[in-house]
Amino acid sequence: MHKEDTQALLSFEDIMDREIYIISDSDTHNTSGVDWYADFVYPADYYHEMDIHSLSSSAHCVAGLRDWFSEPRVHAVPNVVAEIARFRDILHYKVTMLNEFETARHRSSGKNRVVNRRKRKMNGRFEERSGEAKSILEGICFDYVRIFKSAEKNAFRPESPDRFRCIGEKVLHVAESTGCKVDNKALFGQRYTDCEDLHADEQIVAAALYRSLYEGKETAIVTPDSDLARILVNTYYDMRQDSRESAEVVSFAMSKYPIRLYFVKKDPLTSTSSAILLIDSAEHLGDVDYLQEKGLVLVKALPRSVDKDKGFYMRSVSD
Repeated sequence: MHKEDTQALLSFEDIMDREIYIISDSDTHNTSGVDWYADFVYPADYYHEMDIHSLSSSAHCVAGLRDWFSEPRVHAVPNVVAEIARFRDILHYKVTMLNEFETARHRSSGKNRVVNRRKRKMNGRFEERSGEAKSILEGICFDYVRIFKSAEKNAFRPESPDRFRCIGEKVLHVAESTGCKVDNKALFGQRYTDCEDLHADEQIVAAALYRSLYEGKETAIVTPDSDLARILVNTYYDMRQDSRESAEVVSFAMSKYPIRLYFVKKDPLTSTSSAILLIDSAEHLGDVDYLQEKGLVLVKALPRSVDKDKGFYMRSVSD
């Protein structure tokens, strides 16, 4: 893969044709910058309060995600499976509550049989919109059941759980110490401060590193979250500083069994989701100018000294 190819827009089908083993994020098909559940579903007490157009667009994205995870080459780490299960349960609970509210509303309206013509017409529109929204949202719920089953079936399973756990702890330490995780905070603000971080981003990077270092296998990561690229880059440079032997092993593995990270975003011309090859470890991890241009070298909190010639931060030899 030549550098000039990295910015070419790729479809999900293109990625499938290029890659043998893909580790996917949980929300690859929603690149709108909008949290459709928080914006369109959560605030509603009744189905007719939902925006049908927005709900239909969301259903289309979820259907794409359903088809994506059904592909045998697409895999999910355990914490991504957990994220999907959590959201499946949130949706199920919301639909249950909406149905209860709708039942109570119908009982209340049934007690008052004297309704003028204008109100009957308005109620008819409400009922039509309610039925349509209910059908769409129940379809989304069913799709998430299927997404969960596919993700669980094709879940990443390391040959050595202990080695995978050690790499996971390393990646988590780097992510927490360097402030790599900024994408979701910027996108969603404070709405998820009460939602437990399952650290799926770190586990995706750990799985790709594990496959390269210990199983000698290439891996593709597909995500709409730029945090993963920063976590991968910073973990790579942190691992290289552990020892000279570690630097040689990590550099060899990243070159021989590369990790390719595809960043998914909305194509401004077609308004569909497309991806670019943001990182190919065989090419880009040693290209500091490229990494700095993309804003991916972010190490700042671990004890470090600056190598001004190379332009990135390195752990001090005395650490």
